[in-house]
Amino acid sequence: MFTCNPTDFNSRININKLEKLGRFGWYRNLVGYYKKQTQRNDMLDLEANDINVFASSVDIPKAISTVNSQAVWCGLNLQPHLISSILLHAKSTLCVDPKLDGIAFYSHQYETVSKKQIYRGLVTNTHKCDSISAIAYNRISLRLATKFLGYKPTKITSHLTWSFPTSPTDSNVNRDYAPTNWHYDVVGCESLTLNFYITDVRGNNSGPHEYIEKSHGNYTPQTLLFSNNIITADKIEKYFSSSNKIMLFGNAGFGFIENPTCIHRVKPPTTSSRLILQIRYS
Repeated sequence: MFTCNPTDFNSRININKLEKLGRFGWYRNLVGYYKKQTQRNDMLDLEANDINVFASSVDIPKAISTVNSQAVWCGLNLQPHLISSILLHAKSTLCVDPKLDGIAFYSHQYETVSKKQIYRGLVTNTHKCDSISAIAYNRISLRLATKFLGYKPTKITSHLTWSFPTSPTDSNVNRDYAPTNWHYDVVGCESLTLNFYITDVRGNNSGPHEYIEKSHGNYTPQTLLFSNNIITADKIEKYFSSSNKIMLFGNAGFGFIENPTCIHRVKPPTTSSRLILQIRYS
């Protein structure tokens, strides 16, 4: 067990109360309009790289069109050497759990570091992983973000998260690991997230990402915007068809693009730890 100040995690979390208005489309549009006008007079130039990070070509207009209409597009798969590099970083770098203030641990220690059940490990120092930076600042990644936002992203954050296995009958996981509940993200302005499985996610028990198709932006029922962004199962049943619930499965390296205002969750793994990389542009 180690103690540390998880500044890496804290720097990625914006606690500006005004940004809670980001749940409303009018506020996101207002922020977006301001950024567009600002960039007209500001020669903002992100340093993009042309490293071959994706395993296949990406049709950017089609991908963003699908995200706009459905909330998610799949097909952004990573090169094998990047998967290995990111996995090594995750295993050899300290993690933190927001429920354990000041305590850091390696992923293999999740069962012994605390008397409490640990459900997730947020890998620190993602900015020190060259492979993550190569993906985040890849020219294709930046073009995807710019196409979606309508302006060049002004903030890029990376999140590398372990979800540790738990019992299928665990009654505390939804309470202590909030992302296992249906929810939509409130990030203050329009944003786009690139997601990559770094471990295999092949079945219901391996921690798949689940989302509700066409639950984003203007598709979100207004009544859900005026309550907690964590949404109960009965409300999900009330407002959405079961056919709109989609689980995403794939081998390590499988990637998808998501509008984080859509309703989504992680299904808790029960057999092995799941590792996911998320890069957010706003």
